[in-house]
Amino acid sequence: MTTETFSQTEPQAFEYFSTRGFTNQEMSTLLAWMEDNQADEEAAMYYFLEHYPHIWKAWVSDEVASKVSAAL
Repeated sequence: MTTETFSQTEPQAFEYFSTRGFTNQEMSTLLAWMEDNQADEEAAMYYFLEHYPHIWKAWVSDEVASKVSAAL
């Protein structure tokens, strides 16, 4: 979620963020995983990248997705 001012002053960033996201259910699942595992944000990032590629790969180019996958 962004402000109207942000969308006007930073149109490229607004466009980027407006096409990225996930559902409330997906966020709730991730937050529950974090709580159950006493995980910090970094651990949650790795968990998300490893378990939800169907979401984040749609946000990046194939080249970037390949690099991220290889780094995991």
